[in-house]
Amino acid sequence: MKPRITFTFTLLGVLLVGLSLHSLTTAPARVSEVKQAQTAPTEPIYATLRFTGQPLSLVLRHGGKEWQVDTALQPAEIELELPRTNRIDIEVEAHWAEEDFRCITLTLEPDGRESRSTTHWAETSSNTLHNIYTFTW
Repeated sequence: MKPRITFTFTLLGVLLVGLSLHSLTTAPARVSEVKQAQTAPTEPIYATLRFTGQPLSLVLRHGGKEWQVDTALQPAEIELELPRTNRIDIEVEAHWAEEDFRCITLTLEPDGRESRSTTHWAETSSNTLHNIYTFTW
């Protein structure tokens, strides 16, 4: 065979393998995980938030839902409707008036499972805390 024909067939083979690998390693697997989490059965989960100082604002986010937390009372309590999974990631964002050592402890108490608690601290000389709280059962 001529060198051009051999090169062309080799190039076509490499392209076919490359396209196959690309389709196997792209985002559709993640999309199915997100769809499973959205279609998973939900359960009511009782959440308690304890914090240093009184935040001006305190927001919880999970799966496109957002909950504003009333910080007038401590501890702040809220009931969340979350998917029944073995792992839950909740985004917490809070702002305080002055810069000081600030922290928030989030405790989740799902029905029929042990409660879990996690504490995060705001960065030094910052009046904002923005973290992901992870809970596993």
